[in-house]
Amino acid sequence: MDNFLLVNPTILVWSFYRLINLTNQLQILRLNFCLTHLNVYAIFEKKKT
Repeated sequence: MDNFLLVNPTILVWSFYRLINLTNQLQILRLNFCLTHLNVYAIFEKKKT
């Protein structure tokens, strides 16, 4: 196992990069979701008044 990691550091770096990329995409999605919710809420509040 240690030999495998030594031989293939690029695979390790690549999977680590993929993991970071995935979490970033999830955070962006969550942010967009929250912003959309806020916009919808603001529109409904304006319609009420």
